[in-house]
Amino acid sequence: MEIRRATIEDLADIFTCNINAFKNYITLINRAPAPMMTDFSAELKNNHLFVACENDEVLGFALIQDTADDYMWLDVLAVQPEHQGKGIGRSLLDFTEQFILAKGKSECRLNTNVKFKRTLGIYLQYGFEIYDTPVVHGYERHYLKKNLK
Repeated sequence: MEIRRATIEDLADIFTCNINAFKNYITLINRAPAPMMTDFSAELKNNHLFVACENDEVLGFALIQDTADDYMWLDVLAVQPEHQGKGIGRSLLDFTEQFILAKGKSECRLNTNVKFKRTLGIYLQYGFEIYDTPVVHGYERHYLKKNLK
């Protein structure tokens, strides 16, 4: 598996992966999860979008957004359901942390819906800590951060 910067040719696969990874959460929160609203074409132009691939198949992706502060946002991380549990998400998290450090930043931040207990558990096990639980655009979220230095 390789992780590389996404290209315009990857956008259809990223969109499909995103839908597949988040569609089962719709009934949990009674609406489409926030990542399902992402315009990946704009994100490709304006932020850092990476894909985890094997034999030209997009297995997962990470969208990283820069800030003017000493941290970057891991805005979306998704893995195709049939490839979950194989370490792809962990590889994308590791890659994200190294990318953030290479950009001279010291912290990774992200958020997840408060009802996504499994996702929250993964991030907490990976060393993230909750620092806020706001309601943003009608979504109740846990904001998490991890110091990388």
